[in-house]
Parts: sequence; C-alpha cells; structure tokens
Amino acid sequence: MVSYGDYIPVSIGFPSIIPPIVAMVLALTTKEVVSSLFFGVFSAVIIYCIAVARGMVEGVSDANVFDVLFTVMGIKIADNVHIALFLLFIGGLINLVSVSGGAKAYGVWAKKAIKGRRKSMFSTMVLGLMMFLDDYFNSITTSTVMHPVTEVNNVSKPKTAYIVHTISTNMCITIPLTSWAAAIVSQIGDSGVENSFLVFLQSIPFNIYSLLCFAFIIISISFDFDYGKMKTYEDKAKMGLTETSDSTTASKPAEVTIQQSNKGSMWDLLLPIFVMVVLAIYFMFSIGRKASNSSDITVILGATSAPKALLFACFIALVTTLVMYVPRKLMTFTEWINNLIEGMKSMVSTLIILVLAWCVSGCSGDLLQTGFYVGELVRNSPIPPQMIPAVVFLVGMALSFATGTAWGTFSLLIPIAVSICSGDNRVYLIPSISSCLCGAVFGNNTSPISDTTVLVSSAVQMPMLMHVSTQLPYACTVAAVSIVGYLVAGYSNGNLGLTLGVSFALLFVVLYGISRWQKAHGTKELHVTVEEKGKDIEMVDMKGDDKPNENEAEEMAIEVSTIPNNVSEAYP
Repeated sequence: MVSYGDYIPVSIGFPSIIPPIVAMVLALTTKEVVSSLFFGVFSAVIIYCIAVARGMVEGVSDANVFDVLFTVMGIKIADNVHIALFLLFIGGLINLVSVSGGAKAYGVWAKKAIKGRRKSMFSTMVLGLMMFLDDYFNSITTSTVMHPVTEVNNVSKPKTAYIVHTISTNMCITIPLTSWAAAIVSQIGDSGVENSFLVFLQSIPFNIYSLLCFAFIIISISFDFDYGKMKTYEDKAKMGLTETSDSTTASKPAEVTIQQSNKGSMWDLLLPIFVMVVLAIYFMFSIGRKASNSSDITVILGATSAPKALLFACFIALVTTLVMYVPRKLMTFTEWINNLIEGMKSMVSTLIILVLAWCVSGCSGDLLQTGFYVGELVRNSPIPPQMIPAVVFLVGMALSFATGTAWGTFSLLIPIAVSICSGDNRVYLIPSISSCLCGAVFGNNTSPISDTTVLVSSAVQMPMLMHVSTQLPYACTVAAVSIVGYLVAGYSNGNLGLTLGVSFALLFVVLYGISRWQKAHGTKELHVTVEEKGKDIEMVDMKGDDKPNENEAEEMAIEVSTIPNNVSEAYP
C-alpha cells in the first residue's frame, strides 16, 4: 500500500469516487482540463482531511489541506522526474530541429523527387510514420514538409491534413519510443500494475482504432476512394480547383510562425532523430539488462525504465544538434540556447496536466483507494465483464472529444480501467488499456478544441472547421468498426487473431458498402481529359453519360489557363 509521508491510505467507499467524477464533469462542461484536474485533486484532499478529522484514518490524527496536497505533489514529481525532464528536452529538440531548416531542405528535395497524387500521399504517410517521437513534432514536420508536395500534385488540403493528423496522433500510442509512451507507462505503473512497460507493449496489438486508421488511409490512397465532404474537395483538387470556396473560409487558419534557416540540409532533420531512436532502444535494453540481470528480452523490457532511456537518448540528441548546427553557423550558441528554452516552454502546459494527473492518482487513487472501490462496484455489477473494453473505448471517445485532450483522458481512465480489470477480470486488462488509449486518441484526432486539430489546420494552411468536417466522418467510421472489434476482444477473452481478423474484415465490408452506395446513388466524380495544351475539359459523373446541371457546371467552371499542365500526371 502506497503512503505519502505521514499520510496513510484509507478506504472510505463512495466518497472516493467523487474526485474523478468532479474532474470528468468539469472537463466535459468547461472543456478545460487543467482547472478540472485541479478541482478533482482539491476535492480529494478535502475528503481525505475530513476522514482524518473524523478518526477514520488509523495512525493519522491531523491533516492540513495544503500539506497533504503539496506532499503528494512533491512525491509524485520526484517519482516521475525522468518523464518531466524528458518532456522538456523533447520540446527543445522539436524546436531546434524545426528552426535548423532541415525540414525545409527536405521539402525542396521532395518537390523534385515526388510526383503524382498517390506517390505524394503515400510519401506523406511514410514521413508521418517516421516522425513518431511526438504528435506536435510529427504534425509540424510532416505538414511543413509535405503540404507543398501534395499541393503541387493536386491533393486537397483536407486530405493532406487528414493523413498528417491521423498518422501523427495514432503513432504516439503505437510506438513505445514517444513522448506519450513514457507518460502512459508511468500512469499504468501508478495504477498498481507491475511491469508497466511490458503491459504497454502487450497492449499495442490491440490498438484496433489506430490500426484500422492506418488501413483506412492505405485503402483510400490506393483506390482513390473518398466520401462525404472529403470527396467534394478531392474532386475539385483533381481539376486544379482550390478548396477554399467552402463556407468555412470564414474561419481563417492561424499563421505558423516558425522561423527556419535557409542553410539547413535534410541531415539536420534526420540525424538527430536517428540518434535519439537508436540510443533510446539501446538504453532501454541496457537499463533493463542491468536491473534484471537477465538475458531474456521479455524480462529485460519488463524491468527497463522507458522514461530514463528516452531522457538519456534525447539529451544526446540535443548535444548532436549543438555539434551539427553551431559550427556550421545555422545558429549561434546563444541562439541554440534560446531555441532550446523556447521549445521547453512549449511543454509547460503538458507538464501541468501531467503533474495534476499524477496528483489525482495520488490523492484519489492512493489515499482514498478509489480504484479498490470502483473495482468492487464493477465486479458486483450486472454489466458483462466482456463488455469492459468496448465501454472504456466509448467513454474515452466521449471524454476526449469533449475536452480535446488525449493526455487528460487516459490519465483519468487508465487507473479506473486497471481497477476494473483486477482479479477474475484481469484477462480484459490488456484490451481495456488499449481501448482507453484509442478512445483518448479519437478525441484528440477529431475534436475542434484539440490543440493538434488547430496545429495541423494551421500548418496545412486551411480553415480549422474545414478540417474537422472532412475528417470526422472518416474517424467515426473507423470508431464504429473498432467498437465491434473491442466487443470481439472481450467475448473472446483477448483472442488477438480473431479480434483483428473480424475488425479488418468488417472495415473492408463497410467501405465496400459505402462505395456501392455512392455508385447506386450516382455520386458525382470528376474525370479530366486534357489534350496536348490543356484546352479540352470533359466532366462526367460515375454513371457515365449524365452532364452536370446548370448550377454544377457554373460551380465547376474554371479558366482553361488555371488547369495545371501536369494534371493528367497528377491523377493517373
């Protein structure tokens, strides 16, 4: 049992669930995570102090609200100092790599090397898969690098934003070498799970929503398949039309103000990231081997400290940028320090959320034994335990969409999911942790108040509401299939093969059904025929013979001179 100095945990029943309920209700109603978490923490401390005053805590005769609060906060920060430092360092690294001009240099090369709609979209996807360290870093880098490439190849801005945003957020819970992974592992461990890093690794194959998102993107690109508003913008893009004619232009995208050097090369982007990835893997095995004194990979990964490994690797990556940038005069040493500090500042809000989440875990989960009480309620409830993964996913979706933050969502839900999946329900632990993370990512990926939604819209230079309206139908389609997948996971006692098989098969069936429905209802699709000098343009719908009506023809009409000469190459 965890104790905090002189303060001993107590099981007090129903009052123990009030703090997380307060935090969740406030988060849903105010859409502001920091204050919601703070009031959750404060209510937990007050309840504990009342319990002490009534003599309910054996061995504790006096408790001061502020002393309890800051005692728990201090111990939690000390226990998670490697995570806090890593987040500061990764913020600095992100800013340094961006300012160096490496991403800009890559963009110049990519414009010359990547031609064609499908190739440009697949390249965007691949770069997003490579930039997995952090969702902010991924969004900024991939958008900055690939937006000019996709635009010149007649890919709409909404489609580019969808690919960038979906890949960047879902990669954060799919790869164990990210800024998210360290916090997730810490949260799982704080919830009372042993070998938390190994448990996180085991949950990755059950990231049904994330895996289906990747499959959806591949299908969409390979078969040039779109529906809803996205299809409208894509059809116009193939004609060389801009997509800013939509009513959402009233909300202009924010300006991206990152100043990038003109002297950078691709290696200024790739080498620091490569150094960090390789060294993070090395340190994970090195630390785990030393802690376990074993050669078994599973034992090593179970004993390793992911936050510590990421911290060491990120520090060396920062030193690498110093050695690369300053001697070549990409920036002076003073500028390097200033850019490092500016990057660290960008992580302050994330750190505040994390510290408050740690305090909720300490004050409510540990001191008030919330997990024990909730676990008893669920174990004695009529809800089938097989539905736990699906229910956790639905709750995560709702909470993250309402608050716009994945971190706040999984910080609140992981302790509850762990407590529910104890004892006889432990078989559902891995799928439930995965469903919690995927539910959190859904909202971060779709909510109009999500920071990454605003960031991607700005980086791709499109109205934010346009991005939300085109991406949400795709995300909801995948989420609906994922719910079925988590039901299968629950009722099959975590059978991975059956779960993924049913999920992927159902996704293919659903997309095929949408495609057939579009054809049956004569959904318009533009086909462009360009003669030698781009003078003749023919537009037909999917049924073949029908011409656009007068209003459609007027909307689609464009000057011949605006048709790009390479349109036939861009849309094979």
